[in-house]
Amino acid sequence: MTAGLGANSQGKITVDDSIANVGMIVAGENGTGTVSITNGSVVSTQAVVLGNQTVGKGSLDVTGTGTQLNAGTGGLYVNADGTGTVSVENGGVISSAGPVSFGDGSTVASGSTGTLTVGQGGTLAVGGTNGIVADEGSNGGSYQFNLAGGTLKDTGSDLTSSVNATLVSGTDSTVDTNGLNTTLSGVLSGSGSLTKSDTGTLVLTGADTYTGGTTIGGGTLQLGNGGTTGTISETSSIVDNGNLSVDHSDSVTLAQAISGTGSLTQSGTGTTILSGTDTYGGATSVNAGTLQVDGDESGATGATTVASGATLSGTGTLGGDVTVGNGATLSAGDGAHGVGTLTVDGNLTLDQGSTQNFDTGEANTAGGKYNDLVAVGGNLTLGGTLNVAADTAGPDAASGGLDAGVYRIYTYGGGLTDNGETLGTVDAAQGVELGLQTSIAHQVNLVVNDGSLTFWDGGNTGTNHGSDGSSGNDTVDGGSGTWTAMNGAGDDNWTNADGSRNAPWYAGGYAVFEGSAGTVSVSDKDANGDPADVTVSGMQFANNDGKTYVVTGDDLYATTGSTTVRVGDGTDAGAAITADLDTVINDSNVAGGTSLVKTDAGTLVVSKDQTYRGATDIEGGTLQLGNGGTAGNIATTTAIHDDGTLAVDRSD
Repeated sequence: MTAGLGANSQGKITVDDSIANVGMIVAGENGTGTVSITNGSVVSTQAVVLGNQTVGKGSLDVTGTGTQLNAGTGGLYVNADGTGTVSVENGGVISSAGPVSFGDGSTVASGSTGTLTVGQGGTLAVGGTNGIVADEGSNGGSYQFNLAGGTLKDTGSDLTSSVNATLVSGTDSTVDTNGLNTTLSGVLSGSGSLTKSDTGTLVLTGADTYTGGTTIGGGTLQLGNGGTTGTISETSSIVDNGNLSVDHSDSVTLAQAISGTGSLTQSGTGTTILSGTDTYGGATSVNAGTLQVDGDESGATGATTVASGATLSGTGTLGGDVTVGNGATLSAGDGAHGVGTLTVDGNLTLDQGSTQNFDTGEANTAGGKYNDLVAVGGNLTLGGTLNVAADTAGPDAASGGLDAGVYRIYTYGGGLTDNGETLGTVDAAQGVELGLQTSIAHQVNLVVNDGSLTFWDGGNTGTNHGSDGSSGNDTVDGGSGTWTAMNGAGDDNWTNADGSRNAPWYAGGYAVFEGSAGTVSVSDKDANGDPADVTVSGMQFANNDGKTYVVTGDDLYATTGSTTVRVGDGTDAGAAITADLDTVINDSNVAGGTSLVKTDAGTLVVSKDQTYRGATDIEGGTLQLGNGGTAGNIATTTAIHDDGTLAVDRSD
């Protein structure tokens, strides 16, 4: 069946409400030919060719509910050597068991064009092994493939298309994978939307630029196929009601919103960065490579599972439970020395064979500028191996190793199941003792101790120091008691980071007050009653019971030119912590005197008149002079550097 056979001829064939079987359909052999199939007609043929010769111009229109054009293995040539235009719309179907081709190679005439439009309600069903291809030759031929609200359906062996396509503005076009694997390697452009329907997988391997939305109605939409190509515009929002999979060997960023009821899979060896605000409800599977969550996934409440060989990282928020399996890695922050806080709103489970990699550089601060932190809203199950690298930009790692201090690794809002965490590689200063502290509720800390870091455990109640008074009870209890110097004989009111042993005060040490608040009475006599000054290099108050530690009694003697008193735990909630310094910091042993440095967000109340000779630096939170009475001041000759809040509460 041919329309436009002779040179300069014009022919038109209309099939209306009919059934026809023809050997071949040609529109525009040497002239101009038009074929119209409408009104429920069904036409079957071996092949369809438009614009067969270089001067030929053909057009084909298939429209109307129930209307079908079925091409055999000869396929559909939108144009051969000439120009052709094909449109299918309004319920019409073009089905091809062979390839759909734009051009047939080097003989395509200059200026010839092939245009194929799948319009509203139309379907292009392709089952040929060669898929959809373009070969417009080297003489200047071109093609245009428009997806304008219709459906591209895979009906045979896995369909491949290497042609570029335009998603027409104001339309939503569908790719029906029909339970098969469909690959589109050309560029999808335009401002229209794309919907992937049915089971099976649609693989996009082009550098797609379309700006309309993307909907996964079923099956899997896969970006990339193990290489570095296959992306969609970051302005194209994704409704995921199936599975969104990313299979890249390089880094891909998905900054758009991902919603829906479906799941997400990181399957490539590269890195997928989620930086948008996502609310999809299904599971997240990290099967290979790295999933870096930098955006807000708090609305994506499905579980996240990290498989062996894969990594979860980032500085954003995950909304559901997270399990880091055996052989998998959790790495807070954004890669090597890209520190940050990763938040898990649900529970976090770290399997025994998992690895956790952290960077830290500032002691006694939870998160912040120089520390990785994982903040868990629910329960924490601890296990695996912890590696900690020094962030040498931090003030406590400038030498390349972590200085003495407490480095927060995890916080958690629920309960802790401690299956035993093993310390792996830790960049720490020489001669220090390393330990993992889990004895303080709602926090897990790396403690780097050079002998000067000591945790207050309160007076011996018969249980808090262990059955023998020194073996500990695996908890930093805090509470009330007497603070004495050792001086050959001392009490055992101090413990290590995990509460596993008790010992006397370490002279000149840094005192950490956690657990339950109480009254700490400083005594200038040791346990034998002999005179002995209590020397200290600094203090931190980080109790979590909402009460106030009071340090009272005899003088504390500074050992350095700067005595830091930190009130808080490095978190926003730490601003509610208050400590009362109802004793004097005496600097008579320090040439030139000592300065008082108040840090962190909490409040330090100075209830006694101080005699130290150095400056007073308020680097954070509040320093309050007085507590409603007539005492509580600093020497009038000292300078005050106020970068926080200076408050006065005196009755005189």
